[in-house]
Amino acid sequence: AIVAIDPELERKFTDPAGKLVRYRFTPGALEKMKESGLLSEKVLSAVTANIGRAYSSTARMELELGLSQSENEIYIPEILKFSGESNEYLKNDDDGILVSDRLAGYLKVSKGDTVVLMGQGYHGASAAGIFPVRGIIKIPASELDSRLVIMTIPAAQEFFGAEGKITSLAVNLTSKSGKIIRKVRNEIKSLFPDSNTSVKTWYELNPVLYQQIQGDSQSGAAMLGLLYFIIFFGIFGTVLMMVAERKREFGVLVAIGTQKKKLKRIVAFEMIMLGITGLLAGLIASAPLVIYFYYHPIVLKGDLARLMEDYGWDPVMPAAWFGPYFYWQAVVVALMVLIASMYPMRQIGKLKEIEALRS
Repeated sequence: AIVAIDPELERKFTDPAGKLVRYRFTPGALEKMKESGLLSEKVLSAVTANIGRAYSSTARMELELGLSQSENEIYIPEILKFSGESNEYLKNDDDGILVSDRLAGYLKVSKGDTVVLMGQGYHGASAAGIFPVRGIIKIPASELDSRLVIMTIPAAQEFFGAEGKITSLAVNLTSKSGKIIRKVRNEIKSLFPDSNTSVKTWYELNPVLYQQIQGDSQSGAAMLGLLYFIIFFGIFGTVLMMVAERKREFGVLVAIGTQKKKLKRIVAFEMIMLGITGLLAGLIASAPLVIYFYYHPIVLKGDLARLMEDYGWDPVMPAAWFGPYFYWQAVVVALMVLIASMYPMRQIGKLKEIEALRS
């Protein structure tokens, strides 16, 4: 698959330059590491276990090797000397290409080699050309990493014989709201009344992935509902025990002249204050965890990290920043407290002083 880009604008969109292969563990590099005698057996065995792996940054390499911080400081600079690669990014007027990592391994090409591309051009014309390889790029999605070639828009237009034409244009929105996405789609569609031009959202282009996301959201909602169920009965059980233990106290208060309405207000105030205290304590206790894992996400390692990369996802699990989801949990729990408070109100209304004093 050939993708044409504007090199400078694409930096702000998907940042291909940040995905260029900078380091690679090859058998030749491993032999040089052994000959140098600068690396321990533990480090060499870790490198051997990752032979063939390519890296766009040292951070991923450090995680894959599984070394301690002190070992990274000692050995990583030595490893980089033997595993570095000098891939380049495209220029705006470049006639070269970037080849995805797995495809480059299949074709056995590297920077400086040339690749012959053949296919069908505009209006069925033959498309053929020889392109120098400027660099190797590592794509997170394994399917794309096995078949992607990137070139500049002018080079692609010349290759396909479609000067001044493009087949598709991707628009990246900062908002992830479905409402905003549909609104922008309709606005863009109004700019192109031509029936030959179609405007589609990402979930229209990939309905299977969208359905999988929706299914995952529904299963998450079901688990959250179960959690709410458990929390509610925990609150209700606490209220039930409190009423049972204070039944005699309520009887004494009513017997000495306290009105039941006033007693209900007192107990309701107690419940509300307890609920607010619990909610504030929960929010304050969880806030540092959210902040920490937002700035220091959980980084997956080993086979699990590779599995995530094969699915096209970064092997990290960051926490979402404070948003409606965070505060809505407090609202839901507050409603649970209010519902649970109805039980002591009802019990006070039905209270019989003699029975309460004897309990």
